[in-house]
Parts: sequence; C-alpha cells; structure tokens
Amino acid sequence: MRRQQGFTLVELLVVLAIVGAVLAVALPSLSMGPGRRDLLNAAHDIAATLREARSQALIANHSRYFHADLSTNSFWAQGEARNMLPPGLAMSVRTAEEQILEGSATIRFYPDGSSSGGGITLAVRDVAYDILVDWLDGGITIREQVERAN
Repeated sequence: MRRQQGFTLVELLVVLAIVGAVLAVALPSLSMGPGRRDLLNAAHDIAATLREARSQALIANHSRYFHADLSTNSFWAQGEARNMLPPGLAMSVRTAEEQILEGSATIRFYPDGSSSGGGITLAVRDVAYDILVDWLDGGITIREQVERAN
C-alpha cells in the first residue's frame, strides 16, 4: 500500500478554523489605538483607586476620600500617591454631595462602605468611559458610553 504525501481537506479546514478563531479574538484588541488603550487602562486605575479609598474607610472605620484634580488631570485616594492621567485624556467629575472647588472634586466613602456617590468620565476622541460610584453601597462600575457627541 502506497501512502501519499500532503494534507487532507479536513486537516486544512481544521487549521483554517483555528486561525480564524485566533484572529477573531486578537483583531479587536489590535484595532484599539493607543489612545483608547490608555483610556481603558486609566478607567481601571481610577476604579482601583476608588475601591482602595472604600476599603480604607471600611478598615479604618473612618471616612476616606477620593480626590480628582481637573486642572492637572490627576487623582488619588486620601493618604496615597497622586496618579497622573496620560496626555490627551479628558476627565470630568460629577458628585452628589461633595463640592467641586477650584478644579478639584472629592468623593467620600463612609465607614459603612457607602459613599457620597458620583462619577468620573474619561474621554479621548469619540470614546468615553464612565466610572460610576453608587451612593448606597459604594460599588464601582465602569461603563463605556455607547454614543458620544463630538
């Protein structure tokens, strides 16, 4: 019995299916430009800083604050180092209770885990993320804005 060299049609189809699946997963992240990638990373950094402030309030049984300085595009949790946003990202803050004074905004986390509530919006070009702080339980949510006005 003589064996032929080469691949069968089934083997080629399996390889093509694997390559297609890898491309389907990889292409969306590759198409995200550097500005969009920086935006998403910054949104996660802000959410982590908000969670840190909430955790510290629970641990210390004392109110803790998240601060955002709109004039320098920086943010930090009370007692922590200042974090700078990458250039080109726009930040705006909405707060329910605390005031925005001289380009600075504060969100307070209480010892029971609740908060003054509010949110931070980060934007670059036509993409924006909202980092929302629930006033009742202090929960942090990141949402991509579906449609952004230019």
